[in-house]
This record gives sequence, C-alpha cells and structure tokens, in this order.
Amino acid sequence: MQTEKKNLEGLGGWLILVGISLFVSPIRLWIEMTQIYQEMKSNGSWELIMSGEADMHYPGIKALILGEIAINSVQIIACIVLIILFFMKKKLFPIVFIAAAAFNVIFLFVDSVVASSIMPDEFFAEEESGKEIARSFMYLAIWGTYMLVSKRVKATFIH
Repeated sequence: MQTEKKNLEGLGGWLILVGISLFVSPIRLWIEMTQIYQEMKSNGSWELIMSGEADMHYPGIKALILGEIAINSVQIIACIVLIILFFMKKKLFPIVFIAAAAFNVIFLFVDSVVASSIMPDEFFAEEESGKEIARSFMYLAIWGTYMLVSKRVKATFIH
C-alpha cells in the first residue's frame, strides 16, 4: 500500500496534462484579449465605446467591455496562482482548480447572456459562445471529477 502511494506521488500521469493546460490557459487568454482589443482600437470602436457614444445605441456596452477586461485579468492572475499551487503541491490546489474552472463556465454563460441582451440584433457570436461554454463545461466535468477522485491527486497535493 505504501509503495502504491509512493508511485502515485508527484506531478506525473494525467497531472502532466493539467500542468500543460495551466501554462497554456493564461497565454491563450492574453493573446485572445490582445487580438480583440487591438481590433477594436484599429477600427475605432474602442473610442466610441469608451467615450460613451456607443451607449446610445447599445446601453451597457461600456460596462460589459470593462467588466470583461477586469474578469479576464483576474482569470489570468488565477492561472498564475494555480501554477504556483500546482508546483508547490499545495492541498488547496484541487479545490481552487475546480472553483476557477466553475467560475469560468459561469462567467462565459453570463457574459454571453449579457452581450446578447445588449446587442440582440448584432450579437454574431452566439454559436461560438455556445461552443466555448460547452468546452469549458466539459473541461470542468472531466478535470473537476479527476481532482475529486484521483488517487494521484490525493497523494500529490499534500502540503
């Protein structure tokens, strides 16, 4: 029994995939944010939104954009915290991981609902939002379950 536990300790097995996703997630999020807001700045919509002019046509659009920026920034910071907890093998890691993944699903859903209510005629990304919500939910379902039932997780995150 002790030998089996010793074999399961450490950042191996399926945890390698979790570790890779922890590194990829903040980079992907940063790139996506940068591309979206660069495009908004280059086509002039950023100035319209930030000046408040766009609120005449789309009430709440400025709050939505600023909220998205704030929450995406918090998610990047959360990923960095998760990376630290992961490599320090902290007992808190599995719970924080599940909470962050659940928060992401909720955020994507709420963001999609709010965006479609602000821009009902022009909300062009509903299908893409649905796919992203489904992907995030599957990530939570698979890796959240793994965090809860895996013997390796229980043997690794003990500090």
